[in-house]
Amino acid sequence: QMANTVIYLQKHGYDDQKSLDAALLDAEIQLQETKDSVANLSAQLKHINSQIHYTGQYLAHKKIYGEFLKSTNKKFFRSSHSAEIQAYETARDWLKQAHPEDNFSTIKELNEQKASLQTRLAEQKDTLSELNNQTHELRIVCQNVNAILQHQALPMLQSVLLKNEL
Repeated sequence: QMANTVIYLQKHGYDDQKSLDAALLDAEIQLQETKDSVANLSAQLKHINSQIHYTGQYLAHKKIYGEFLKSTNKKFFRSSHSAEIQAYETARDWLKQAHPEDNFSTIKELNEQKASLQTRLAEQKDTLSELNNQTHELRIVCQNVNAILQHQALPMLQSVLLKNEL
């Protein structure tokens, strides 16, 4: 394992422990930034999916709600179409809360945004996987270097202690 560690250090050009520790710190920072990016993109995608859902629900039941508003017997109409009216009102309220300025995106625009977010998310997940592997490798190499240095320091320490006893 020592040989593999030395080969890794030479292959990646790490001259000393400080450069190795700096590389590990940089990898961990990049890893955290990428995790944050993935979480942000996932939240955006979840919001877009909700927008698509509620926009579709709003549009699907808009006609029934219009008929309800024109109905002379609203109580009867509401009782016979309660599910559609409730779905419309829920979607309308959600969309108004999400977009107080009343400019809703079309389903086509939302689907384009969703596709773009899915592409970016897939790219970030690939990067995240690579950074996880890189960070894992660097942690192992750092542990091995520390073990090697401790192993080399132990005989030197023992010889110093023996000299002091004499």
